Amino acid sequence: MKENPKIIKKQEVFNGFNAIDEYDFSPPSMREDVEYTAPINREVVKTKDAVVVLIYCRQEDAFLFCEQFRTGVHFNPYNDDNGFILECVAGMVEDGHTPEYTAIKETEEEAGVKPQNLELFCTAYPSSGRITEKDFFYYTELEQAPETGIYGNADEGEEIKTHLIPRQKTYDMVENFEFLHMQTILAINWFRLNKDDQS
Repeated sequence: MKENPKIIKKQEVFNGFNAIDEYDFSPPSMREDVEYTAPINREVVKTKDAVVVLIYCRQEDAFLFCEQFRTGVHFNPYNDDNGFILECVAGMVEDGHTPEYTAIKETEEEAGVKPQNLELFCTAYPSSGRITEKDFFYYTELEQAPETGIYGNADEGEEIKTHLIPRQKTYDMVENFEFLHMQTILAINWFRLNKDDQS
């Protein structure tokens, strides 16, 4: 099977915090006797890759989460979810930096702690039909609970409040749909399947 589509037309629509390109293209066909499928038109949001860091505090048997304002949640026209949501530490991978370097930097900036070890446990595309972003999921453990408070990079307009939430309460919050960040839900469920009996 061919891997590359036939690009008929490409147009740069917008270039800002994210970029949007419009494509007319024909995807490769999975049929043996057909080279390409019928042409389609799509806008593709081109954004940087990102990291997600799940932080577990062994002494407290709790997770450390970040609360901050998220534009996608606030400006969703179909619901009334609060724009302030709980997430794992997360951030974009800047050009020239590795995902691991970014995970360490973001954990320091957003949670005020420097991870001593990082375990990469998943890579995934959060919205593969629309955006180019690929996420790298990391896990780290802290022996002692960090001081919670307000963190973030003020130069980037960040104001992030950290919360230490007990493990069982975290599970209950997932089951009660209190977490709205998909990557955080994935990370918590990964911990529950792979680390729960070790905690």
